[in-house]
Amino acid sequence: MTVLEATADPVNAKVDLYLEWAVGDARIVRIEADGSRYAVIGTEPVMLTAGVWGGYDWMAPLDVEVTYQATSGDDIDVLTSDPVTVEGDESAWLKHPVNSALNTRISLAEAPTRDRHLNVTVIPVLGRTRPLAVSDGRRNAPTSELTLRTSTLAEANTLRALMDDGSPLLLQGPAAWDLGSVWIQPMDFTEKWLVRYMPDAKRVWTLTYAEVGQPAALALTGIIGDWGALAS
Repeated sequence: MTVLEATADPVNAKVDLYLEWAVGDARIVRIEADGSRYAVIGTEPVMLTAGVWGGYDWMAPLDVEVTYQATSGDDIDVLTSDPVTVEGDESAWLKHPVNSALNTRISLAEAPTRDRHLNVTVIPVLGRTRPLAVSDGRRNAPTSELTLRTSTLAEANTLRALMDDGSPLLLQGPAAWDLGSVWIQPMDFTEKWLVRYMPDAKRVWTLTYAEVGQPAALALTGIIGDWGALAS
């Protein structure tokens, strides 16, 4: 039997992948609705055991139909899955690039505010009433702030662990929320007791971040500065 199966797991916001193929190794990419292709993290390449491999794609966008394509190691044969959609389930997520155990569903206390900075200079010119404006012609990706809420110490510890190594994170939300599926670089991270009573476990967190490019597929180590597309 030769098959590439993709099954949505909305509870964990991932896609389960199953490959059965008489090849030694293969590369797997996710193809999104706009035709963009992204290597599935951890599949560069996959090694099949007795012609079988199983894995996951934790980075699939929510509420967006995608397909998966496997290419044999010799670049000759190709398999394509049926389309699959991970339902957003009215939840937002923060996901770690290499440690899926840290992925966590987040509770937003309020909608984020997005700031799109423009690199522009206004230059006075001798003999002219109005100055000239020079810009780089395109606004930067947003910087923003998330306000999160946790209710238990276990939730608080999970969020602390996720933020600990400073890695870029994948922020995802349902299509209706207009959060999309974007990589962010966390910066300042502030914890505040919701009630001014130390034994109370409820916390409000403020996270400032910048939207950034996707980390390179072979450099997902949490080290800031090594970037590149995951496109095959």
